[in-house]
Amino acid sequence: MPNDFVKRPFLISLLTLCCLLAGALGTPDVVELGQRLKHAEKEERRLAAYQLQQMGESAAPAVRQLAKALSDDDDQVWLRATMTLAKIGPKAQHAIPPLVDQMGGNGARYAETRSRQSAYALSKIGEAAVPALLTALQDENEHRRWGAVHALGLIGEPAYSSLDAILKLLADVDQIVFEETVETCVAFGEIAVDQAADQLSAESDQVRIGAATILRRLSGHAHSQRDQVLAALIHEEVPAVRGSLVLAAVAFDIDAEFLAPIVTQALLGEEIEQDAAFLAVLTSSEISSEMVSKLALLLSDRDQARRERAANLLGRLGASASPAAAALVARLQAGSLESSEEKRYLNALILIGSNVVPQVIAATATASPESISGSHWTVRALQGLAPIALPELEAQLQTASPSVACALLRALPHYSRRNRAVEKPVRAWLRSETEALRAGAVNMLGRLSLPSKVWIAAQTNALKDPSPEVRIAAITTLENVPVSNKMRLTHLTNALEDDERVVRKCAAGALGDLGSLAKEALPVLLASVQGPSPTAGYRNTVIETFGKIGNDAESAVPYLRTLLHDEMDEATCLQSLRALAAIGVKAERSIPEILVLCEHQAIDLRRGALEALGSVSDQAEQKIPVFLKALDDSSPDVRRPVIAGLGRLRGEAAPAAGRLVDLLNSEEDREAALDALREIRPEDLDLCLRLLKSENVGRRLLACDRLGRMKDRRALPELRAARDDDEHRYVRRRAREAISRIESAKK
Repeated sequence: MPNDFVKRPFLISLLTLCCLLAGALGTPDVVELGQRLKHAEKEERRLAAYQLQQMGESAAPAVRQLAKALSDDDDQVWLRATMTLAKIGPKAQHAIPPLVDQMGGNGARYAETRSRQSAYALSKIGEAAVPALLTALQDENEHRRWGAVHALGLIGEPAYSSLDAILKLLADVDQIVFEETVETCVAFGEIAVDQAADQLSAESDQVRIGAATILRRLSGHAHSQRDQVLAALIHEEVPAVRGSLVLAAVAFDIDAEFLAPIVTQALLGEEIEQDAAFLAVLTSSEISSEMVSKLALLLSDRDQARRERAANLLGRLGASASPAAAALVARLQAGSLESSEEKRYLNALILIGSNVVPQVIAATATASPESISGSHWTVRALQGLAPIALPELEAQLQTASPSVACALLRALPHYSRRNRAVEKPVRAWLRSETEALRAGAVNMLGRLSLPSKVWIAAQTNALKDPSPEVRIAAITTLENVPVSNKMRLTHLTNALEDDERVVRKCAAGALGDLGSLAKEALPVLLASVQGPSPTAGYRNTVIETFGKIGNDAESAVPYLRTLLHDEMDEATCLQSLRALAAIGVKAERSIPEILVLCEHQAIDLRRGALEALGSVSDQAEQKIPVFLKALDDSSPDVRRPVIAGLGRLRGEAAPAAGRLVDLLNSEEDREAALDALREIRPEDLDLCLRLLKSENVGRRLLACDRLGRMKDRRALPELRAARDDDEHRYVRRRAREAISRIESAKK
């Protein structure tokens, strides 16, 4: 044991000596590394710069070589040399001129990065760099000016003497230089306050804005400038400057009651002043509370623009603007508002939040139930409030007057929460004398998850209701109720014979939502449109339903064919084409009429006919000639679906591959044509070789894929050229894979 204690210090010393010797032998000399910075090989220069950077301040003997390396063309060498000089610090004074030069970016790709890194290195050199930086403040290059200001700000106290020169750059034409000047003055702190305050009377608007910004951010050190800022604010006429001064005044804690009228005026000024004033309001809760009453008074201003702006600002204040809710509601109740103004008031109420619900409900109660339509302002307000005030609205439903109930039922179209307290009044409203209440109750009952027998009884009565509005409500809620599809189909089929046209149209649309299940109603649907003078709207709804039924609507094809002629209106013709496309190959008897419309003068009809042909015909030889002709169409809206149709034919459309390749030169068709070619997978060697020489990467990738799958050895020379020379690595890789696939195939 004693021997171990004696041996241990000796072993540690020996190990330390070995490490030092190994380091001395394995690490190149600083001067030698500096010489390597001139090496012809880029990698050698990079390695030398890296090793010098790791040495830090110990690399000082290589300062001159590092300074010269700043002009190296390689970004990595330049960056490591710059960072090494920063680590060396004050001993790197010899590098000041080239660093100042590099601050200008010298046209490099990353000019801003060069400016920032060079400025940082100069700041680490410190006070010795100040004279050169002062000169650079007047340079023509904006990056060099920015870097000089930034570096002086980082140097700090030793650069305080440069403040006068720095403040002159508040007038700089370059925004980034102006902003960095403000940052540097703020970094200087209290010493910059007096001179910044003197600039509040400068002729330049930009200088005054900069001065106000500096004082705002240094307000903790600028109490003596408070009156100077206030005087400037009172006399300032330029909106942008006034906005900056408003923010400064708030930072100085000037009395909110005094500031409120000034801020109000700014809020109604130009946009740039508004933004600053609103930021001031958000910054100070005292000013915010003072503002609400003044903005509420502006809602009665004669100028509509001022009223709208006041409403917009109240909304942006959120819940703190609750005292103004009564004024907003009063304006909406008065009516006779432009739609834009009404929208502003509604948005303000919604943004203020759930606090406004009592005022809106009280206003709703004064209206007649008949006047509460879906577009009534109370309904729109309650719709907007529903996501944030649902519990309050639920409570109102339980004790609502007829008018309020009508508004709430319309405002909550998606309400599906199970709430027995709500169910009771809703079921009572089913027996109301007010049509709107009965219709709203039917709508809501369909979403309350009631027992089937309760809803079925309500639904049956609603479908027999004397009011069309109630019958329509019963039809539209059928999809939400727990009844069988057979019962839905029966109800909707019966509704097709309703006396009211709007009810029949609603039923026809609802049948379409059942899809193929509605095929049993086809005879009634066909009879309803083949009867005396159906309206265009009803006819198009029924045609759309045929399309939703799909290939089970084959019996509607003869009728749809009668609609495909020039005398029919374009909307009906187009809807018929869509229905035939949905029916598919069972509508092949309509091909003659469709082919005629493929050449119609109306773009939408040509497109619709070509899309229908693609679905109705299952014969590629019948479609391809028509599609090829359509590729010459003047409208890209027609060509694109044709190109997609050819792609869906896959290999059968191989004869069209050449035309699709030609379309790759068209900017409008390029993507669609390339997608189609990927689907078709052409086997034409010459065609694929053409694609391989294309300028477009996607085409070259497609060519490599196809040539590899074709395994034609004649493609090897071009593929090898692509493997070796293509500028895109993915193309080179795909070419390599294609070559491997071809060479591995049996000869």
